[in-house]
Amino acid sequence: MRNGEIATVSLLAAVMLVLAGCGGSSAERSSSNSKSVNLTSEVLYEVEGTQESASVTYETPTGTSQADLDIPMKRKSSSAPGLLLTFNTGEFVYISAQGRDSSGSVRCRITVDGTVISENIASGYGIATCKGTS
Repeated sequence: MRNGEIATVSLLAAVMLVLAGCGGSSAERSSSNSKSVNLTSEVLYEVEGTQESASVTYETPTGTSQADLDIPMKRKSSSAPGLLLTFNTGEFVYISAQGRDSSGSVRCRITVDGTVISENIASGYGIATCKGTS
């Protein structure tokens, strides 16, 4: 090796040692963060209105579902309103409700971790669409 090459290799080795010393382990880095990051979000889909039923399409963590439902939409396991799902934070959330009668209205609402992020209303056979991110 020439003197110039030896100096370059020595300099690179010194820089790598400095960078390795500054980084710390991933456990040390994560424990120094004062904020915890939520990796999941609770998403509540709701459909209500003055009509008796609606055609509802909604995004789930595993895909899209569609059903004709009585409104207000209630959870299967209880009489609580809406459909409660757990999404990875930042995922696309969506629900739409199409009225099944020429009169009256349907309303959709999406709540993420207790905060309403989207709400819409439609009349007659119209479609109320709500969307956002978890």
